[in-house]
Amino acid sequence: MVRLSGEITGVNAERIGRRLQKATESRASILEIDLADVRYVSSAGGTAFVLALRAAQDRGTRVIATHVGAQPLGALRQLGLERALDVYEGDAPLSGPFDEC
Repeated sequence: MVRLSGEITGVNAERIGRRLQKATESRASILEIDLADVRYVSSAGGTAFVLALRAAQDRGTRVIATHVGAQPLGALRQLGLERALDVYEGDAPLSGPFDEC
């Protein structure tokens, strides 16, 4: 799991994206990105998630975002990223398929 905090914008999206890419190197079946402490995601900040999704796809890793607040959720939806990663406003389910909430 990778816990992010603060704001995800064009200023830090590449750095955060590299951090998420590195997390996929473990070849785990799921990469959980905990957004509980993320207050804001800009459209340019969406680049971080795209970088993670590309790396995860290459490794067969599913990407989920948990504890997604209202503003980050709206940004992910606006960018169409909720179709590429599983988004949960709380914890992810403990078992079963991961479906978007």
